[in-house]
Amino acid sequence: MENILKYSQVEIFEKLPKLSHMANFLEDIHSCYGDKVATIDAFGAKTYNDLYTDTSKIVTILNHIEAKKHVVVYCQNNYNFVRVALAIMASGKVAVLLPAQLDDKTLYGCLMKYQASAIVFENATKANTIFASQMLQNVEFYNIDEVDFDSIEQSSYNFDINELDPACIVLTGGTTGRSKGAILSHKALLTGTKNGIYAVPYVFDETYFSIIPLTHVFGLIRNLLTCLYTGCKVEFCIDMKGMFKQLPVAKPSILILVPALAELFLNLIKQFGMGIVGGNLKMIICGGASVPPYLTLEYDKLGVKMFPGYGLTESANLVSGNPNQIEKPFSVGLLYPGIEVKVVDQELWLKGDNMMSGYFNEPTENELAYSDGWFKTGDLVEFDEEGFLYIIGRIKDIIILSNGENVSPAYVEAKINDIEVVQDSLVRSFKTEIGTEVLAVEILPRKSEVVKLGITDLESYLQSEIDKVNETLLPHERIQKIIIRTEDFKRSPSMKIIRPRGE
Repeated sequence: MENILKYSQVEIFEKLPKLSHMANFLEDIHSCYGDKVATIDAFGAKTYNDLYTDTSKIVTILNHIEAKKHVVVYCQNNYNFVRVALAIMASGKVAVLLPAQLDDKTLYGCLMKYQASAIVFENATKANTIFASQMLQNVEFYNIDEVDFDSIEQSSYNFDINELDPACIVLTGGTTGRSKGAILSHKALLTGTKNGIYAVPYVFDETYFSIIPLTHVFGLIRNLLTCLYTGCKVEFCIDMKGMFKQLPVAKPSILILVPALAELFLNLIKQFGMGIVGGNLKMIICGGASVPPYLTLEYDKLGVKMFPGYGLTESANLVSGNPNQIEKPFSVGLLYPGIEVKVVDQELWLKGDNMMSGYFNEPTENELAYSDGWFKTGDLVEFDEEGFLYIIGRIKDIIILSNGENVSPAYVEAKINDIEVVQDSLVRSFKTEIGTEVLAVEILPRKSEVVKLGITDLESYLQSEIDKVNETLLPHERIQKIIIRTEDFKRSPSMKIIRPRGE
């Protein structure tokens, strides 16, 4: 198999801090980058020195809580989240990362489920903590916005952490779609952080812009930890509605995006020019869902390198990255170092330093997820002769037709999404008037391409394109009905299409 190191700047790793656990991570980035700006948001600009000071003071506040105990982080995407989460992990405790959008009853349930010893919140999330604070007498509640940092002395981080100790718990849908907490060790978290440096041309002195929630593994690791690891700065989106007023000021050089956001940015850039995103954009790391080749190719025309990849919450984000995206636009790339793979009945199984320790307090789910120490991803894959990985479907999404034939909708959707006028699609089974079960596709058109190509009869155009796709498919995989959508699909918080129940 071809190695991703071939495409990497191996010499840069000699310039980076060593990675062992989060205490060393914070100590080292402070030593290396001190006065450089680390984060920017409504709090203003915070340097690596500020981050070091604040995290060490939060350690002081939480020092009475035993190591490996769970402390919940309940903050928005901002500097509060960064300093609280990193301080918890560097103190040897476990940061449970909960989305700020959780309502009060769900928050209460999560505090119970994840056996929280304490929760750190902020003014913006305070209202939803009242119910839980009244119900849970054994949980400590801290409002980080009310802490007088000037009156608190700094404490040393916990340097007795073992690399295999749990660092954080990140929520994931896992194998069944029910929310579970993936336990990421310090080693897994920092292996994922290091993986973000392989096979990319821009590493140091870059400006990131953070849109994806830090409670999502993609946002946490690639948008935050990899950024800090390389001494870059990250500006947080203060308000989604005002994002395109903030971007021209932030002037990011790197964006971490899911495909739906990449599509939105591309349309606006084409309409208003690169100035709409600050005029300094050089690279996009795109993941969280299948990345249409159209996006990669269109951004390349604009001089922006887009790097698709593949990862899971359970794998501390990154498993593979595509450094040859123009020649192999359908691939999610080459495996990162240290990852072991096995393909069983087309399903990808994984081992490696980046893998989670398991789901927290989920013995049944853990039994389903593992086989002889291998994590079963649920993803159906293929490798080409050069070792490039292709995702061709999900086991749980397989459609079983009434004639017994199995269809991977993701495989068919990937072919349909390669049609320029198709922004996104969803393949599902459909019963005709006579009761025959066939495949239908719902298509969200890419309006800019429809206008560009001067298409006046979209239905006929799509039918002719689908006919071409059908010629590349087996008879039972072919699309018999086209439904053109006028509204976007229902999507998950990570912008993946939510498939109808039973699909």
